[in-house]
Amino acid sequence: MSETKRLLELKSKMNAKRPHFRPQDSTKRKKIRKRWVFPAGMHSKMRLKKKGRARKVMPGFRSPSDVRGLDKNGLQITLVTNLGKFSTLDKNTHSLAISGTLGDKKRLEILKKAAELGFTVLNHNHKDIQKSILQLTEKYSKKKQEKQEATKIKETKQKEREEIAKKKAEEEKKKEDELASKVLTEEDRKPTEVTQKEEDIAEQEKILTQKNN
Repeated sequence: MSETKRLLELKSKMNAKRPHFRPQDSTKRKKIRKRWVFPAGMHSKMRLKKKGRARKVMPGFRSPSDVRGLDKNGLQITLVTNLGKFSTLDKNTHSLAISGTLGDKKRLEILKKAAELGFTVLNHNHKDIQKSILQLTEKYSKKKQEKQEATKIKETKQKEREEIAKKKAEEEKKKEDELASKVLTEEDRKPTEVTQKEEDIAEQEKILTQKNN
């Protein structure tokens, strides 16, 4: 048995026995972050390693230095965030851990590239690469279709609003035109009425003049 293989087996056994390290009082308060923080406090029972308390991080729990950062097959674990990372990797010496912050589109591209080049993916939800590619393709296609449908609905609603606004503007213009024509009619009528009154007054004055004579 080679030394590397022996150390990998030892690391696997140590991983199985290693306790889950959690910060002090993390079970009492929800707001306390879950990553490891060294216990503080003069009377901290965890810091003093009292019996019955959670274990704290110590050098003895660490993996052998020669196989640290290697997976169970002895490949170097590498975090991948984009396709450009593949140019510096070799499938015989590296295994991939896809970043959890990536979206479906980039994740799908990385999985396709990994399957094409024959890399091992360590993410527990991508153990079967082809199945993951199929699921992500369907999910991405569905999301894209939903986005297109939402865009169409938005455009339809926008057109309806524009048509309503246009119709309203036409109605307002029609009302304004009717009001303007009505005002003009009244103004045309006024001079006629004034002229008729003047003629009546002139005729009355004529009759009076004739009587006086």
